Amino acid sequence: MSIETMERELAELKQRMEKVEATIHPPASQRWRAVVGTIQPNDLTRQAAQLGAEWRAEENKRR
Repeated sequence: MSIETMERELAELKQRMEKVEATIHPPASQRWRAVVGTIQPNDLTRQAAQLGAEWRAEENKRR
């Protein structure tokens, strides 16, 4: 088998694998973009964000 034949077959295999992977692992949905920013900022949401940030910072220290 010549190098050219091997390279062509390898390229074909790569294309086939990309198709298979696309069906197994479809691209992530972008629906989150429609949700971001839908909560109006107020004291409660700011407090929730602050508590979340504190919790994440504490958890990151433990790792």
